[in-house]
Amino acid sequence: MRTRIKQLLSVPGQTVTQSMEQIRETKYRVKFLENVKIMLAKSQTM
Repeated sequence: MRTRIKQLLSVPGQTVTQSMEQIRETKYRVKFLENVKIMLAKSQTM
């Protein structure tokens, strides 16, 4: 993570696109984690 932040700081031209990709990645990760939690909850109730 730190290396990516350093990259963002060193190259101001690409910061916007890289940060957008990062936000998209985190959104997908959050959705995935939520799905996993739901799956676990369902398996526990059964």
